[in-house]
Amino acid sequence: MTAPVRVSAVTPTYNRARYLPQALDSALAQGFDGLEVVVVDDGSTDGTPGVCAGYGDRIRCRRRENAGQSAAWNLCLEMARGEYVAFLDSDDAWLPGKLARQVPLLDADPGAALLYAEVRYVDGDGREIPGARRPRRTPSGRVLGDLLADNFLRTPTVIARRSALLEAGGFRPGLVHGNDWDMWLRVATRHRVLFDPTPSALYRLHGEQMVADRHLLAAARVRILEDHLERIATEAPGHAGEARRALAVRCLKLARLELRGGGKERAEALMERAVSLAPAARLEAWRIRISERFRRR
Repeated sequence: MTAPVRVSAVTPTYNRARYLPQALDSALAQGFDGLEVVVVDDGSTDGTPGVCAGYGDRIRCRRRENAGQSAAWNLCLEMARGEYVAFLDSDDAWLPGKLARQVPLLDADPGAALLYAEVRYVDGDGREIPGARRPRRTPSGRVLGDLLADNFLRTPTVIARRSALLEAGGFRPGLVHGNDWDMWLRVATRHRVLFDPTPSALYRLHGEQMVADRHLLAAARVRILEDHLERIATEAPGHAGEARRALAVRCLKLARLELRGGGKERAEALMERAVSLAPAARLEAWRIRISERFRRR
């Protein structure tokens, strides 16, 4: 008799035929009763459809016209039948025992909506990168303050209650970069988060990733924090000051990138915004202006 679905592994994919088999195999090899593997092919133009077809009824796959990662994730959530949703990007892979260890941790703590874990970093060919920089923070519990400063949740390690993701409104289709961070912020505003120190996934770093463009990512982080300011002030007023300071820091980082790219007016506007949010940012803005003058000389 087939066990009822408890966990939905969700994998949106776009032109990842090279890596997708390792991702899917790592999920199917968990040996976890009650696991379904949900794949959304977001209009791939490579061999991805053939890869998915090769798994037959071992996975549930739907192909759609390209609409972006957020839309693909939302379709995954719509298709998912499990109480828990476990994220697995198509260029990453799970390590053995991930679900057997993490599901009981969430079962034992009904007040926690989400769990994340350590990762092992690998390159495009699967070789481990021992010197890869890890997040400075790995907190547990009420993590909103820490999460405002940095996205320390590595997506392929995250397992969450599907109800909490739906309560948060799903992933925002308008976001191309940072859409996972945007979701985690909304979940962490209302719920506790657990940390599992045991590595649970291989996190692949390669040149094809969207996060490779520093400028676009920095701009997305500013936009996300701007969008969250009013919501946090209403739902978690004790964190409003942290949200403003975090946004000021991101504005200054983007201003520095704008100056290096010749966007002086945009940089000045960002520095003014930073100072309006956190007056202490005035000194750093002055330093950025001075360093840029010296760099040009």
